[in-house]
Amino acid sequence: MPSDSPLVLNIIEDFLTEEEKKDIDETIREYFAYKLGLVEKEEKRHKKRFLIMTVGLVLASLLLWLSEGLDEVPRELFFVLFWFMGDTLCDYILLTGHDLRRDRRAAGQLASIKVEFSKSFDESDYSKREIEDLYSEIEKNIKETLE
Repeated sequence: MPSDSPLVLNIIEDFLTEEEKKDIDETIREYFAYKLGLVEKEEKRHKKRFLIMTVGLVLASLLLWLSEGLDEVPRELFFVLFWFMGDTLCDYILLTGHDLRRDRRAAGQLASIKVEFSKSFDESDYSKREIEDLYSEIEKNIKETLE
């Protein structure tokens, strides 16, 4: 989905009452708002992790600087801590952060979806065969759901 395009969900309202249309609209909006909340919660968790790793990297660097006079073996533990913190931090900056921002944009776009109801289906964009395939697929999905 292009991020600069709004999403519109068009539902054919042949047999829907006003209350059913309202329920459908609310359900779709609430579902995507919930998904956006999950993405934001995950992003918040990763930001907290980023902060902890940044502080840990600074502390590990300080420990390495202060432990210059120690033997190699105890100092090696500080190196392991330093590289662990640095690796996790770089992973967030280069990989995870980008994925989280992309997921937030997509979830935000879905959360702002516009639900419209049409009186009829406009067949001008589809061939008769494509319309028959569409309806048969819908019927198949309904039967699978009810079973």
